[in-house]
Amino acid sequence: MDKEYGESSALCPIILSEAGTFNSPVLVQCLPKNYFSVVMKLLVKYYVPKYHLWKLLGLTRNGFLEYLNKVYDWMSEGSSLIAVHPKTGKVLGFIIGSVVDTADGRKEQEKLVYYKSKEVQAVFDFYNFMYHSIDFNLVHNADIIYKIHVWMILPKVTRKSHIIYELFIALLKYCSINGTKTITTIATEEEQKYVAKCFGFQLIKKVNYREFFKDYYFDDGTAEDYCSGYFLSFIVDHARNKQTTIDTENKCIVLPQFKKQRKKLWQKDYWQKLFWQALSNDYLSPSKIKKYRPNNVLI
Repeated sequence: MDKEYGESSALCPIILSEAGTFNSPVLVQCLPKNYFSVVMKLLVKYYVPKYHLWKLLGLTRNGFLEYLNKVYDWMSEGSSLIAVHPKTGKVLGFIIGSVVDTADGRKEQEKLVYYKSKEVQAVFDFYNFMYHSIDFNLVHNADIIYKIHVWMILPKVTRKSHIIYELFIALLKYCSINGTKTITTIATEEEQKYVAKCFGFQLIKKVNYREFFKDYYFDDGTAEDYCSGYFLSFIVDHARNKQTTIDTENKCIVLPQFKKQRKKLWQKDYWQKLFWQALSNDYLSPSKIKKYRPNNVLI
């Protein structure tokens, strides 16, 4: 069996996005156990070698194994999503994430793990610093948050934009079902510009890598590409909030409590209409918006 394929006959029954939402064959569901090994192999091949923090700090063999064990623990929590071809079972992309109650600080501290590898310990110290330095109840009036650890689309997949939006809309549905109001992620500068522009994430905190990882040696060439880490969040309720509007003249999102902050959307009006129609009207059934797809658009 090809390492990018799972057993389509044993797919998880929790379907979050029907095939064909954007006229592309994709089915999004909670990540089933029979796909764990497939996802791990794809992470090793495509994600880990390109992850910016490993480029900055390096990754030893022991650190590599420790990180993969942590990823497996995340997947085992049952909060991750996968996009597959509905007929072949081929993996198109996935989101590995966790649902966390930030109000129970003691519970969070108990979950802190100490690693043998210095670089892995440094990365997870950074993650913990970012999350524990933010009062989510104060910022977003929410204690239950969804952490996006990995958001990956396979490099060889065509129509990548379709898969990205399918996964995100399915994530909104998953969070809505579970009562999760806030989605969070940590990104590079380029990534934070993209997710803010395309999905309406808000920048909450920025940390300089040179200051945080001051005990580490940085390759000057790599350090220039990744100077800071950006903590971003998305409020799930905005997807159905009638006060959320789009400034069509300036092509930006106007959120109720962020009216002074205008985030530019992607340049194609087609994607703007398509994605926000799904969110504002009925993002739980995004396949209904296929009629908005113009015939002359080739992605």
